[in-house]
Amino acid sequence: MNEEQTRYSRLANITKLINTKLELRDMLEQVTQAISEEIVRCDSVGIYLPQKDGTFRGYVGKPETLNGWTLDMHVIDTEYDLLAKEVIETRKTIYIPDTSKDHRPDPRAVKGFSIKSLLVLPISFEDELFGLVFLFDYGIPMNLTEKEIQTVEAYVSMAGVAILNANTLAHKEQLIKDKQTLLDVTRELSMCSTLQESLDLCFSYLAKVLANSNIGVHLLDPIAEKKLKPAKLSKDSDWTEENWMETHENTDFDQSDDLVMKEVFATKKPIIISDVYVDGRPNLELCRNFGIKGLAMFPLISMGRILGQISIVNLKCEPVFYTDSEIELAQSIVDATASTLANLIYMEKQEMIIEERTSEVRFHAYFDSLTNLPNRALLSDRLSQGLKYAKINNVKAAILSLDLDRFKLVNDTFGHSHGDQLLKDVAVRLTECVPKGATVSRQGGDEFTIFLPTIKNEKEILKEINCIQEAFSTSFQIEGTEIFVKTSIGVSMYPDNGEQGEDLIKHADTALYKSKSTPGNSYHFFSERMDKRTVDRIKLENDLYKALEQDELSVYYQPQIDYRSDTIKGVEALLRWNHPVKGMIPPDTFIPIAEETGLIIPIGEWVLRQACKQLKEWHDSGSPLITMAVNLSVQQFEHDGLVDTVQKVLEETGVHPEYLHLELTENVIVKNTESIVNTMKQLNELNIKLEIDDFGTGYSSLGYLKNLPISTLKVDRSFVQDMLTDNAAITKTIITLAHNLNLDVIAEGVETKEQADFLLSLQCERMQGYFFSKPVQSTDIMIKYFQ
Repeated sequence: MNEEQTRYSRLANITKLINTKLELRDMLEQVTQAISEEIVRCDSVGIYLPQKDGTFRGYVGKPETLNGWTLDMHVIDTEYDLLAKEVIETRKTIYIPDTSKDHRPDPRAVKGFSIKSLLVLPISFEDELFGLVFLFDYGIPMNLTEKEIQTVEAYVSMAGVAILNANTLAHKEQLIKDKQTLLDVTRELSMCSTLQESLDLCFSYLAKVLANSNIGVHLLDPIAEKKLKPAKLSKDSDWTEENWMETHENTDFDQSDDLVMKEVFATKKPIIISDVYVDGRPNLELCRNFGIKGLAMFPLISMGRILGQISIVNLKCEPVFYTDSEIELAQSIVDATASTLANLIYMEKQEMIIEERTSEVRFHAYFDSLTNLPNRALLSDRLSQGLKYAKINNVKAAILSLDLDRFKLVNDTFGHSHGDQLLKDVAVRLTECVPKGATVSRQGGDEFTIFLPTIKNEKEILKEINCIQEAFSTSFQIEGTEIFVKTSIGVSMYPDNGEQGEDLIKHADTALYKSKSTPGNSYHFFSERMDKRTVDRIKLENDLYKALEQDELSVYYQPQIDYRSDTIKGVEALLRWNHPVKGMIPPDTFIPIAEETGLIIPIGEWVLRQACKQLKEWHDSGSPLITMAVNLSVQQFEHDGLVDTVQKVLEETGVHPEYLHLELTENVIVKNTESIVNTMKQLNELNIKLEIDDFGTGYSSLGYLKNLPISTLKVDRSFVQDMLTDNAAITKTIITLAHNLNLDVIAEGVETKEQADFLLSLQCERMQGYFFSKPVQSTDIMIKYFQ
């Protein structure tokens, strides 16, 4: 094997490794190994990654130890290393064949290691710097050629892809972790009943996120709402709250006139100051009195109303740096706390006001004005008292969450006034069902909650459910018209499903949304298995069940263009969901739900039928005889009735089979089962073309390209996006492979003219992507391409 083949082999191996779940350190060690084998005259290869303080620290390299120092002890300081500084600023490779004639390298390193020649490369992607790579000798110059430098740059590009993938994965994992943290914060804050509890909880989470317990909060006076005062200090702070308060009192300082606070409140954004003595905004007298070296200040704002600010201060000499994600998470925690504080402050004011109001006003504070049932506030109070009793007396309790099936239809048909009358009638029937001491509450809309404070077992709960179902078996009268209304019910029990009221209500709601997936007097008891899926996910799943019948789904079309002739050759059908409340739901959010629930089968058939109807309409109108590509999921392809369904749709719509292309992923073909092969052959016998979508991202053997009836390969967008910098060889290989096997090839995700021109130079003429058009409605296709 010659030198160039060896190089391509190494590059291909590293590319393959990038597509695995190899640890970043192992991946970069492969890169340094490849560079050291390629550049044999190089004595040292090191990859350095950026730190929070702006320096770059050694991560992997060869050799692992230099002059008794391990690689992670080596730090690149751009104040001394002007060469590294220039590479960072320009994002360009710099080679110095003779360090004695160049002042830019760090003179300490040059002298310490007797470096004669030096190569420094940036690890970057789309102007984002991921790290630096250093190659140098120990006294004998490397004498690198331009071709050798380009080879090293190719390996460094691989390192950039590896780091980008690792950063992306780490970012996703951090987002999941941050989301869970916010869920925990929100849940725990909902159970706080005092300002002190909520602030202590906030301080504890901020301390975990920012690794600092020196946290204090300044709040506006709850009555006057003008003067800002120090309010609470973290119990884990280096100060005592007494000293903290006393220092504020002894400092001639108007909190409301502080420049940092003013800016925080004006911008409603946090301010981070790593060194208060080089920033003109902080009050230095106050900083000296408290020993503050650095400062992070977050605004406490709820519904546009300023409540105060929370400060986290650094008392150490060394500056502290935070990542953007840490700051965003900290602000989200503060925002959640602000909402709770606003409610608690509001409740304090309400209590003061309620004491002065009449009994009528007091009634409306705790009862629903429409149904006269207890409202959320009174339910919370009775739930709190009832659970205390249940705990002391070792008895069970239960929460039933209910809502009415098809209530929106009643409102839309008869009007809101008659809908209100229905809610009143429902309230009466529910009240008649429950035993003495139970509470029926209206939570809002058509949602009701029943609290059973003392029960013996599930049998008693089933008795109540049977009573409710019996009550709903009789019709309601609206404008002289009989209508039947059903209800879905979710049940949680104390103490089996939780010991706090909020937990029990949440779990009953979770069980309710499970019931709503099969509406019509359905009920479910909560189980831990349900809790693994969030309420929002369950809501979305239930909404997806209704999406087809309520005409919320639509098909968009993305054109496939012959770039050489600038003509449209086909379109790909893409499913879209316009939720009536949430707006457009991303496909990567609801498609997995459809696949998990089996809804992908009816939805997939609907998409196929709509796409074929549209294609037939275009063909009949005299437009060019373009093709229609429709995606098939794994579940669709493994469904026994797929071939019959496709044949039926073709017959119904009158579309000629040769114009229908079905797209399969490699995940389908990799199974290569007898049933899958038979299905592909049957579809091929119908004269339908089969395409492999996202080609190159799977792990299957290339043998299927010869043995299965495949007509087209679609180059995955990830290769197209990176091919001008990293994946040119891979993209070229895929296109060449397709041509050699007499397969058509389509490049996806083409976004720039440079990408299109490069693909054309590789003899790939058919493309789709935002450079030509985003997915659009059928009328936009007609206007742009058929007139």
